[in-house]
Amino acid sequence: MTAPKPTVGIHIVAWNSRTHLPSCLESIREQTLQPHSILIVDNASVDGTVEWLREEWPHVHLLRN
Repeated sequence: MTAPKPTVGIHIVAWNSRTHLPSCLESIREQTLQPHSILIVDNASVDGTVEWLREEWPHVHLLRN
């Protein structure tokens, strides 16, 4: 009998993080253990973070504060 594969969820708190999120999310994508969910909590960014996430990472859950 094999053990169940572990799962992980990732939560990221962001504020005007448009320049940092591409490398952050790419590094998550390259992990061998893929998360079952990614949640980004955006704290009222004004740098295009939300729009970029919706366009480039539509499967990421987004919570706008």
